[in-house]
Amino acid sequence: MWTAGEGGLRWIFAFTSEEELAAFARVKGVPVDGLPYLTVLDVAVAGLGVAGGVALDVAGAEPMLFPPMRGIVPDEVALDGPMTTTGGL
Repeated sequence: MWTAGEGGLRWIFAFTSEEELAAFARVKGVPVDGLPYLTVLDVAVAGLGVAGGVALDVAGAEPMLFPPMRGIVPDEVALDGPMTTTGGL
């Protein structure tokens, strides 16, 4: 799995197809044959151990960045996840 740090976040490079993964690998100079294609993104983001988002098809014609927010990543690792308050009224 490829990741990169930028702006205090860890970004997972994700791809919509094996062809998009292959395009990214070619840009990086990595052999395309036999590259694994991971499809368990929620597990991967939660397992980073730091705030992280998803960089989708970064070498493609329409790259996108998805920040680590609820609805994109699991709530427990989202920057806008459940807030905990202490104290009473």
